[in-house]
Amino acid sequence: MDKEKILKDSVRKLLGLNISDKEIIENMKNVGVTSDQAARILKETKDELSGKAAKPSVPKKGSSEEKESLDIYSKVYDNLDDGDLKAPLISKPIKNPQYNASGGSTDISKLWEKGIMATVDSKLGEMERIQKELDEVLDKKIKEKIAIETKKFETVINSHRELNNGKIDAHLDEKSNEIKKVIESRAKHMEDLNVKVQGQVAKIQGEKKFNAELLNNINDKVKGLDSVKSQMISDTNTAIIGAESKFNEFMEESIKKRDDMEARVNRTLQLESKITEGLLEDAKQKIDGLKLEKQEELTTRIQNELAEFEEMAAKVDPQSINERLVKMKELEGHLISRQKEIDSHIDERFIDYTKELNVFKKEIKKIDDSNLEELKKQYAANVDDLFAKNLIQWDKKLKSKEKEIDDLKEQIDLEKFNATMESLELFKQQFLNTVNKSIQDYNKSKRELAQSIIDRDKAINDYLKKIDSKMQDLNSFEKRFASEVAGLIDKIPEEKGSKKNSLKNQKSK
Repeated sequence: MDKEKILKDSVRKLLGLNISDKEIIENMKNVGVTSDQAARILKETKDELSGKAAKPSVPKKGSSEEKESLDIYSKVYDNLDDGDLKAPLISKPIKNPQYNASGGSTDISKLWEKGIMATVDSKLGEMERIQKELDEVLDKKIKEKIAIETKKFETVINSHRELNNGKIDAHLDEKSNEIKKVIESRAKHMEDLNVKVQGQVAKIQGEKKFNAELLNNINDKVKGLDSVKSQMISDTNTAIIGAESKFNEFMEESIKKRDDMEARVNRTLQLESKITEGLLEDAKQKIDGLKLEKQEELTTRIQNELAEFEEMAAKVDPQSINERLVKMKELEGHLISRQKEIDSHIDERFIDYTKELNVFKKEIKKIDDSNLEELKKQYAANVDDLFAKNLIQWDKKLKSKEKEIDDLKEQIDLEKFNATMESLELFKQQFLNTVNKSIQDYNKSKRELAQSIIDRDKAINDYLKKIDSKMQDLNSFEKRFASEVAGLIDKIPEEKGSKKNSLKNQKSK
């Protein structure tokens, strides 16, 4: 179903209900139509309607109904005013000079009273009848108004439903057609591939026979190669066994030499450690001697200074004593600095001895590494000599076998065989890639369809929510309208009662 045709039909229905252009455009926006497209569809629909026939002038129902209801109210009140504003007839004596009212004045007043009462009763009956007619007219107008609004709302909902259904059906048809086309194209492609595969299979079967014959020849040659291989393996094993025995002898000699070298290194290290310990001990002794000398020198200097101080204490005043104390403190600071210098000198000498010891250890390690390199070179030279002796025989046998294989290659067209296998592998890869791509495209289309269905369900749920909100608005409008009509109806008896009371008051007067 054409989406634009459905939209135009819905717009015609809405225009027939005298719905404004703005509301029609908003309704079309709610179903996913852009504002420009909605305005264009509305204009085309109006042009079509104006081209077919002149649009009949539909009277505004709301204003005509209000006018009729106002006319009814005014008619009732006019009748009431006509009946109420007329002054009641009061019995007055008829001024007739020729008539004697002494005897019949009482009967005439009663007659007048009965006439007035009959007139009032008839007016009241007419007012009750008008009240009933007014109630019936109001009920009828209310029902008609509710029916019109209900029909209008149902028409809007139906148009929205038709638009959504048309849109969903068109989308589903479009997707189904796309999927159908894709499946048909894939099926046709698979048929073409099947034809190609059948041709390739027939070709492969023909080449399989050739390959079988070729494999038989190759198997025969392989058997000959196996015998040669076994012979070469036996010769190689014997050579390896001899080489292993020589290698074991060489390793035993190497181990002995290594042990001797380790013993020498250990002795050297022990000697170096003893030398280092001796040097350290000498350094400590020298340091202790220097400490003792410096301490003795300092003690003698301090004693001399104290003696001088005692001598000067007897001669010099307290101020000079304080000056000497300051000098003594300076001397003490000088002594502390000298002590620190001595300690730092001792630490430097100890660090130097440690560095020399590390250098000596590195030299010993280099000597050990050079000895190991020499042992490895000797072992490699012995092994190379062993293999060089046997490689000449192996080379001769391999050359003879290579010659036989070359002769076999000349008999067999290996290039054709390899090209056939490569083309078969390439075709298989292309076929698998095509099948995988088709499966991926199908899965992608399926996912897109599922996503479109999910989006459609979301749109439908959103539209149902909008419909629920519209229904709530309609219910609130009905309640508000009912309350307003009830208020109007309640006002009529009150006004009627007030009119009756005014009539009674006038009558009593």
